[in-house]
Amino acid sequence: MVTGPIASGKTTVAFRLAALARERGARAAAIDIDLVVEMIMGKDWARVSVAREITSGIAETLFADGVEFVFVAGTSLSYGERDQLLRGFAIQPPAIFVLLRVSLEESIQRAQADPERVSTKDPAVVAKHYERIHWDEVPQQDIDIDTDGLSLDEVVAAVAEQVLG
Repeated sequence: MVTGPIASGKTTVAFRLAALARERGARAAAIDIDLVVEMIMGKDWARVSVAREITSGIAETLFADGVEFVFVAGTSLSYGERDQLLRGFAIQPPAIFVLLRVSLEESIQRAQADPERVSTKDPAVVAKHYERIHWDEVPQQDIDIDTDGLSLDEVVAAVAEQVLG
């Protein structure tokens, strides 16, 4: 699970990790919880919990089909959100939790530079999201990286070293 605030790089990192694992001969996939929300419920972010449950089902199906790595990207910054994702598995897969930290200022810069973004391009939306993060309540992560000043390649390399070996 790759998590972090808006524009921390979680989706890009998850997709690049899956691609790197495939290049190394492993069967790998990546799932973006935000895309699951959009595919299933449009912009109904109030129902993101349903998207987490659906994501668990997709990942479980992939594991059952022999996929070795499923990298899930999503803003699951609380124990409850993490547990909700894990409860969706009949058999708990080995899980590694990665937190990508980013400062509010850097997050706003990255979001504004991303042509794919719509609502999260607005600095007020990003700031409001940050106000709701209680960093002291974020679960302990297996890998915790401050991405400020790092390239995506550097972040992917750091995570890949610990996850893929």
